[in-house]
Amino acid sequence: MKYDAVVVGAGPTGGSVAGIISKKGFNVLILEEHNDIGKPVQCAGLVTPRVFDFVDAKKTVLNSVQGADIYSPNTHRLRIDGKKTEAVVIDRAGFDKKVVMGSVDAGSEILLGSKVLDIKRKDDVKI
Repeated sequence: MKYDAVVVGAGPTGGSVAGIISKKGFNVLILEEHNDIGKPVQCAGLVTPRVFDFVDAKKTVLNSVQGADIYSPNTHRLRIDGKKTEAVVIDRAGFDKKVVMGSVDAGSEILLGSKVLDIKRKDDVKI
């Protein structure tokens, strides 16, 4: 099959971009080097709640953060008190899967265990 776009990486950004392109009617292939979406986990999973304006993944929220104590190397403390949720802790692997499966539902195809080693330019097309 020919694809209009190939997205390298099945993380939140790759999954989101693939979904947007697929919803516009293009044939999209996502290539992911790992065999399981979201693993290994790439970050701690602390994100702004605004991420849910773009991704329907509120079920991945594990906890919310209203404030924090931040310590400098010389042990000075900066306290941030908040009355509203400033950040949320998410199940990062679950979040990644939710985003990518949304793009698959929109029509994207995905190949797991597929590492891109090189991209070559041919005429006006990159392959």
